[in-house]
Amino acid sequence: MKNEDRRSERAGGGRAARGLLALLAMAVATAGCEVTNPGPVQDQFLNDAAARAGVVTGIKRSFSNALAAGCGSILGSTVASVTRELFPSGNPGTCGIDTREGVGDLSVEVEEQDFEWDDAQNARWVAEDAITRFDTTIEASAFESSPFVAEAMVWAGFANRLLGENFCEAVVDGSGLQPRSVFFERAEGHFTSAIGVASAAGRTDLVNAARAGRASVRAWQGDWSGAVDDAQSVPVDFEFEAEFAGVSQDQYNQFYWMRAAEPYRTGSVWNTPYEQYYTDYTDPRTPWSEDPDFEFGDLARFDMQVPFLRQEKYTSNAAGIDLADGREMILIRAEAQLRAGDWQDAIDLVNDELRATVGVDDWSVSSEEEAWTAFRFERGIELWLEARRLWDFYRWSEEGVPGQMQSLEDPSNPDTYLQSEPDYCISVPNSERETNDNVPTLSG
Repeated sequence: MKNEDRRSERAGGGRAARGLLALLAMAVATAGCEVTNPGPVQDQFLNDAAARAGVVTGIKRSFSNALAAGCGSILGSTVASVTRELFPSGNPGTCGIDTREGVGDLSVEVEEQDFEWDDAQNARWVAEDAITRFDTTIEASAFESSPFVAEAMVWAGFANRLLGENFCEAVVDGSGLQPRSVFFERAEGHFTSAIGVASAAGRTDLVNAARAGRASVRAWQGDWSGAVDDAQSVPVDFEFEAEFAGVSQDQYNQFYWMRAAEPYRTGSVWNTPYEQYYTDYTDPRTPWSEDPDFEFGDLARFDMQVPFLRQEKYTSNAAGIDLADGREMILIRAEAQLRAGDWQDAIDLVNDELRATVGVDDWSVSSEEEAWTAFRFERGIELWLEARRLWDFYRWSEEGVPGQMQSLEDPSNPDTYLQSEPDYCISVPNSERETNDNVPTLSG
C-alpha cells in the first residue's frame, strides 16, 4: 500500500491552494530565526517587497518536496527502484518502495492518488505563479535585474524539467494531454529568461544554473548544438543543488532517511550495478558501506532477506541533491559526439575531463557499441540517486541508440526481479483525470 499517513495528510485541497500555503508558511519563516506560524495570511501580503525572499524560499521548499523530501515525497525512491539505483530492502509503506514499484510497475501511480504528479505540478505552479506575481508588483526596470525574479525563473525551469523527465505526458493548468516535450519547452523558456535577469543582477551562480539546465533540456529536444554551446560555458566545478534540512522530518533528504536505520532500511545498493562498480573502482560518486549493526533490510522482499548495503552519497538528513553541475555538462558534450559518430573522442572526453577529475581509471573501449555502453553507465554513475535515470532509460529505448544496459538494471536478467517491460515514465494519474475535464479517464 501507499504511504497512508501521507495520504491523509495530503487528502484535501488542490495543487494551487497547497502551493500558496507553502509560500505563505515559508514567507513567515524567513522573517527571523524564531517565529510563530500564524497560519494562512491574505494573498496580498505576498506582494510586499519584504515577502520576496520568503516567496523564493517557498519555491525551493516546494521543489525539494517534489524531488525527495521526507518519507512522504516518493519520486526519488520510485525512480531509484525502477532503474535499480537501489534495490528494495524493506517495508513497502512509509519511507519504502511500493511492492509494484519494486518490480517496475508504475501503474500504481495512475490508479491511486499520485503524490509524485501532484507535488511536481505544485512545484511548477508555485514557481511560475511567483514570476507572475513579481511581474505585476515590481517595476519593469527593477524586474529585469531582480535576483528574486532570476531565482524564481531558475526554479521554474527545473520544476518543468522534473516533470518532463519523469512523466509520460504533459498537462499544464487544466489543459488537455500534451506531449511531455511541452515541459522541456517551458523549461527552456524559463532558463533563457533567467540567464538575462541573473546576468543583470550579477548572479553568476544563477547564470550557470540556468545555462546548465538549458543545456539539458535543449539536448532532450534534439538541439544538441545549442546544448553543447551552453554546456561549454559552465565551469567543471559548478554545482547547483536542491536543499533539504534537518529541522523537521518532512524536510529530510529521503535517500538518507531510507538508509539511516532510524528506523528505516528500505533501499539497498545490493544487487545493483553500483555494488560491484564501487568495489572495483572506489569511485567517490557511488560510495556504499555495510552497516555493522544491521545485516539485512527491515523487511523481507522477494521472499528473501535483502543484504543491507547503505548508500554513502547522502550521509545527513540535510544533504543537498544536485540538479545541475559541470560534470554533467561534460556528459552532454560527449553524448553529442557519440551521436555524431565520433565515439573515440567522446570516450576520451569522458576519461580525460570527467573520470580523471574524480580520480578513477579510464574506460577502455574498442568500438562504438562499447563506447555507448560505457557512456550510458557513466551517466548512471554521475547522476546516481538524483531522480534523473528514468528519462535516460526511456529516451535511449525510444531512439534505439547503440550500447547495452548493465546486467543488473536490464529487465531481461531475472536477477533484477523486474517485470519484463518496466515502466520508464509515470502516466498522468487519476488525481488529474478525475478533476480535469480536459483529460480523459482511463477505460477499465
